[in-house]
Amino acid sequence: MNDFTIVTVVHRTDLPLIKLQARSLNRYLDRSFVRKIIVVDNSPSKPIQPEELLPQYGSLPVHIVTAHQIAASGWRTQQVHKLLIARQITTPYYLLLDAKNHLINRVTRSTFVAPDGRLRLGANPYHKHPLHSHLLRSCEYFSIDPTELLDRFVQTITPFPLTTMMVQHLLDEMERDGKPFELAFLRSGGTEFFLYAAYLLSLGQQLEGHYVFDTWFTANLWKWQSNHQMQDEITRHGCDFFSVHRGAFAGMCAETQALLALLWYQRKLFASYADAIRFVRGCASAYRP
Repeated sequence: MNDFTIVTVVHRTDLPLIKLQARSLNRYLDRSFVRKIIVVDNSPSKPIQPEELLPQYGSLPVHIVTAHQIAASGWRTQQVHKLLIARQITTPYYLLLDAKNHLINRVTRSTFVAPDGRLRLGANPYHKHPLHSHLLRSCEYFSIDPTELLDRFVQTITPFPLTTMMVQHLLDEMERDGKPFELAFLRSGGTEFFLYAAYLLSLGQQLEGHYVFDTWFTANLWKWQSNHQMQDEITRHGCDFFSVHRGAFAGMCAETQALLALLWYQRKLFASYADAIRFVRGCASAYRP
């Protein structure tokens, strides 16, 4: 049942990481549930060329599409394109990834879909979360009372599975006044996942009708973490994905670099430990502030 599309929105700065992601998908993705992979190239200049990236995917069906440029920058443009791409997707579901995500274990359809047909996802409390205000703005946009949502609401990170038709309806709803979606999105003050979830609630639907909140797909390395915290994440077991924000590389000590390289080598994402540690050190140099 190939009812999923995988989507990653990237720009040229992410090229080393998206190559790693491609290599991991080629190794660990069960091809039977994915119809195609779409890479949305949001590079403001010098777009990624197919020959730079496609060989890493092996025989997987991959399409690189060029994102139209909008009047915003950074993570906000990424969020816009994560939703806009729904209009080019023909499968019932799509799985959003960031360049920082890569697989370290085999994934199948059941990784993302529960036995009862609902999608799997994680949830967070948001009373003191850095994105608290974005949740409030998202709920305000759709006239939703956020009070009870602060205890548990949808996760803010990828991987994130979405129902294509519902995203398409969201786009239409936010364009109802004749303004392009990206303008409505930027004015809303919300985020892509909060707005999507708030829209579902605005239809009178419960999020539990769409999602089973039983899954954390990935371990994460962030630039604000200490080396001790990063090392704990690297040695944590049970996740199918591993995610390294490019800002995290610059803060890694030699021991953290070595642990990360060993993980990638053991998961067969690099042919040798030497190749893996060379990649880690190259990212530390390339992504230095």
